Amino acid sequence: MTNTLSHIAKVVVAAGMTTVVGFVSLLLTPSSILQRLGLLIIFGIFFALFSALTLLPPLIANLKAPVRRLRKKARSGPSLLQRAVQTDPKRPALRLVVAALLLAPFLIAAPFIQGGYSTRDAFRPGSPVDQTVRYFERRSEANQQLEIALYCDSDYALVSLDNYTMIRDMERELESQGLARRIISYGEFVEWILGRLEGTIEPVAPQSDEDIGEAMELLSGEGVGQIFDALVDVNWQDTRMLVQVSFPRIGSARSGRSAEDLIEQMRAIASEPTCASEAVIIGEPVANLRHIDYLARSQMISIVVFLPILALFLMVAFRAVSWALITLLPTIVGVIVYFGTVSLLGYLHDPIHVFMVAGLMGVSNDDVLYFIIVFRDEIRSNPFAIALANTMRRTGVAIVQTTLIIVGGVTAFYFSDFVLLARAGLVATVALISASAVTLFVVPSILKLCPRML
Repeated sequence: MTNTLSHIAKVVVAAGMTTVVGFVSLLLTPSSILQRLGLLIIFGIFFALFSALTLLPPLIANLKAPVRRLRKKARSGPSLLQRAVQTDPKRPALRLVVAALLLAPFLIAAPFIQGGYSTRDAFRPGSPVDQTVRYFERRSEANQQLEIALYCDSDYALVSLDNYTMIRDMERELESQGLARRIISYGEFVEWILGRLEGTIEPVAPQSDEDIGEAMELLSGEGVGQIFDALVDVNWQDTRMLVQVSFPRIGSARSGRSAEDLIEQMRAIASEPTCASEAVIIGEPVANLRHIDYLARSQMISIVVFLPILALFLMVAFRAVSWALITLLPTIVGVIVYFGTVSLLGYLHDPIHVFMVAGLMGVSNDDVLYFIIVFRDEIRSNPFAIALANTMRRTGVAIVQTTLIIVGGVTAFYFSDFVLLARAGLVATVALISASAVTLFVVPSILKLCPRML
């Protein structure tokens, strides 16, 4: 037990600290939910680290039967898994070329990742939430709602027949281009009340400013006041049009671009009127796209901040820049593979990915830290070939097992009705396996090709 603690204590502490640094990146995001989540995970990691070094050793010391089985297994020879991960890296240059070719598609695809998400489209088909959403979509004949906010310069501008005509023209333009399924504006209510004043249930279009003013006076009273006030401001100066639109569900990059294209088309139409000083498109799709864009920028900033901090930590730990860069390699590859997989599968970059990438950056360093620390310990007293073989023997199976355990935990996400979480779990699995493969197959090849750094 003493020998075990002396060998693994610094590995466990180093791995725990790099994982903490990874989740510290969540504290840099603008989302208070992610900040709190990052803080809770950091506390959890510190508690787990303390438990591993203080509570676990006395528990293991009393497990005599498992220790006897381990000794018997050691005498029987290495398992198939041990033989698979303990091979000497023959043709290391070829390994690096193959690794570069495998990484290239992810590296090319990563910059083209699209942002966006919708709570309407985040649940598996057939789930209770999805059934409810589909029911209301069928009733409304649309799946998204936008608003065009029109701002005028003068009080009571909406009493003007010119403003009324401008809004009606805009509605017809949106409908003629197939951009909107349904549109509701204050014009609907004006025509409805004028029809009632003339004794008909059919809508009647106003003919003058006085007609609009009389209708709006009646509309602002009891009964329909709340509905009417949602479409115009108290001075009857600014108005909103509620626009129900249909475009592909927010489950792929194609639908994300479709939402952006539709918003741009609507903005172009809304910018043409001369009676409004400004027209702004707002609503859930717009808010989601802006929110994701904001989170994506903050994530890039957190990655830029995280990598130098982690590199500094590793340089202090190893007292060498070369070792720090090698140790960072699996993390960098894991992040590239993560974003590349999201892009290649046509998924959208949503808030779940911000959390998953932070976790990936912290966890993906654990295996390579274990490998490098053990190798540096072996190289002090053994020739390179023996040191590398001993390192693979001591760390190979452990790296595979820890990766499988983490992947097994992430697998639980696959079965979630929350589609965004299920997809993020799949992508995280690919990235974790890639990072571990870099540790087991690429790092040994780099060490063999660059012996001068030892």
